Amino acid sequence: MNPRLGFLLVLMAFAAPVAAQPIDATVFSVVTLDPAARGSALGGATSALPSRDVISMLENPAHLAPGMHNQVGVSLLNHASSLKTGAVAFGRSYDSLGTFGVSMRFLGWGDLTRANAAGEELGTFSAGEFVMTVAGSRPLSEKARYGASLNWLRSGIDGQAASALALDAGVFRYDADQRLGLSASVHNLGVVLSSIGESSDQLPLDLRLGISKRLKYLPLLVSVTAWDLTDFGDDSGTATVLDNIFYHLRLGGEFQFSDNFQVRFGYDHRRHAALKIKSRLDLAGVSFGTGIRAKGVSFDYGFNSWSSLGGLHRITVSTGL
Repeated sequence: MNPRLGFLLVLMAFAAPVAAQPIDATVFSVVTLDPAARGSALGGATSALPSRDVISMLENPAHLAPGMHNQVGVSLLNHASSLKTGAVAFGRSYDSLGTFGVSMRFLGWGDLTRANAAGEELGTFSAGEFVMTVAGSRPLSEKARYGASLNWLRSGIDGQAASALALDAGVFRYDADQRLGLSASVHNLGVVLSSIGESSDQLPLDLRLGISKRLKYLPLLVSVTAWDLTDFGDDSGTATVLDNIFYHLRLGGEFQFSDNFQVRFGYDHRRHAALKIKSRLDLAGVSFGTGIRAKGVSFDYGFNSWSSLGGLHRITVSTGL
């Protein structure tokens, strides 16, 4: 094994015991959202997917590759209510150094109503989150890459703010002959610089493992991402061991009809368990979408079902400059 690859895998393995919070329990929630429409359509099962879009560096910094040189990507999501979130990223490659990327992510909560203890409205206030990312990757071998990114996070509400510095690191190996992808990555490993309120805020530490495989006799790429593995020992209120396993899995598939047209689907069991309302068939946690590429411009669309609450639509556009 390449010694650098071994070092990264050891680092990720020992990240698990670090005081981690459940993925949902954080003021820095923007980093827990799917950054791009392709990942949204695949239910978040993106860690081991070969990609040519620069925004994928936010899913695993090792995805940065020379083919993303001078590429820019923009992603927007109409979240629930008046929430808005999006990301923009740019990549550049240098032969002797590697491939680098910068990104900005934001989450705006819209105008919120201020009220006193008696329920009397006293106007409005705003809240939002912002993340700046600088990332880089280098080849480990002909088939593997490793990468890391440094993130500055800020979350504000009504004049108060929390900030943090966090590291993401990952490895990604893709065998084009076998059409097999493997990955390991750790996300949001860092320190909180300031908190909102008296209690200390926490970063949503996340350890992920991924595998993807393009089937031999069907134009289908199947992808599985195991995530939030720092909290795997907690049954999280699930009824069975099988439920607990699926609680940490995201499943996705992509029909690759050509290099320029794909149809995608995915399933997130944790999202299904959290959002399901109907007693029988409930599509919460189900996702789908499509990808189209023409004249050097990629257009991706992803939809996530929130049961009877509706759904979320994400659009990503990327192109070379």
